[in-house]
Amino acid sequence: MKHDNPRLKYRLIPLLLVILVFIGWFTGGGERQPTALPSSQTPQVTSLKKVGSNTPVKSQDNAKAIQDEPASKVCNLDWLFDYQKRAAAQLANGLGDDFSVFKTQINQAINLTLYHQGTIGDQFVAKLVNQLAVVHNYYLSMLGDGAAQAIDVNIIVLGDRAAYEDSASQSGFDPRMSQGVFFHGSNSAFVEYKGDDITLRTAIHEAVHAINLKLLGRIPRWLNEGLAETFERIALDQPHGGFHEAHTALEQRPMELYSVISSETQWGSIDTGYLYFSGWIWVHYLLNNEHTQALKLLLSQEQIQMCHMLNAEQITQILEEAHPTIEQDFNQWRVNKVAQMEEATH
Repeated sequence: MKHDNPRLKYRLIPLLLVILVFIGWFTGGGERQPTALPSSQTPQVTSLKKVGSNTPVKSQDNAKAIQDEPASKVCNLDWLFDYQKRAAAQLANGLGDDFSVFKTQINQAINLTLYHQGTIGDQFVAKLVNQLAVVHNYYLSMLGDGAAQAIDVNIIVLGDRAAYEDSASQSGFDPRMSQGVFFHGSNSAFVEYKGDDITLRTAIHEAVHAINLKLLGRIPRWLNEGLAETFERIALDQPHGGFHEAHTALEQRPMELYSVISSETQWGSIDTGYLYFSGWIWVHYLLNNEHTQALKLLLSQEQIQMCHMLNAEQITQILEEAHPTIEQDFNQWRVNKVAQMEEATH
């Protein structure tokens, strides 16, 4: 993509308002996998083709979508998902002719659309599809039929740093400290290509945000980022699966559980890297702890009322009732994991 693409700039302008609205609305690994994971199904793959034209979204559609938000107490986000489809189509229509698109359905649920500029090959695509299938299996294991619904995942891989910064900044985001970003308004992610391994992790991370939005709605940022950080570390190359984890990371002491749960207003005001780390290690522990259903119960409660986040007190109650000794057990788990990994490296 050219670094100065007038067609993309003008077509992205109508998206800026809705992105700002949605940002305001949505912001206010172990050595084994969980048991009884549903087996992934072979995806149906379509061949590469050039991006075609789509009906553009007009700026007044944004206002109408917001006005059409249901006023009933029962949360219904269909108005948002309908708008996202139109916004994603407009975004795709603004991409240059040098983009190709790969489409497939994963587990009869995830509708993956991957745009790229020829920097990725078949091996990357296969790994992305396989890892997203495993990610979705985790959600199925926790949410059951609640995860068996259509989920659109749109990923745009930019060929170099300049192209990524240009495209992300045109959508109203400061990309200088990132290599990937997910926009709620268009349900689309921009990812910088930095070699297959790093790009794959970033693509999975941003895809998890799309999955969370569709299945869970509005959730706390520590949980949203914690799930994304955890699932980007899926280790399909290990004999028994699981997640990549380094004992050097586990050696760092994270924030206490209640501090993490209460951190919603702190993102951007304190060490964001420490918040990412703390969210990751707590979600990683909850996901891989065979003695608790705490994370499953938490996600199930978040799914019940998708328009509103559970507050810190509600989340604490859910986790502590499901796992009364959660803090003590977590601390012991972390110490044991570090000792095991240090022993394995000697």
